[in-house]
Amino acid sequence: MTREEEVIQLISDIVGIAKDEIDIHSSADSIESWDSIKQIEIISALEEGYEIEIPMDQMPRMSSVQTILEILDSSCSEAER
Repeated sequence: MTREEEVIQLISDIVGIAKDEIDIHSSADSIESWDSIKQIEIISALEEGYEIEIPMDQMPRMSSVQTILEILDSSCSEAER
């Protein structure tokens, strides 16, 4: 499973919609059940699952699949150093 597929599955599980309804362009604006509480759950699950700490200043930006993947790639790269 690719990182994108993992993130989509995680979001699907948390927001309660089928993963085939989520793609790289999906966001809190396009998914009604993706609210601020779900946002925190998504970030927490990512931090736990990837054993990383996402910088606080990046968290507000994490409201789309694409941005989550960008920040996750950056955070994982930093954790490997």
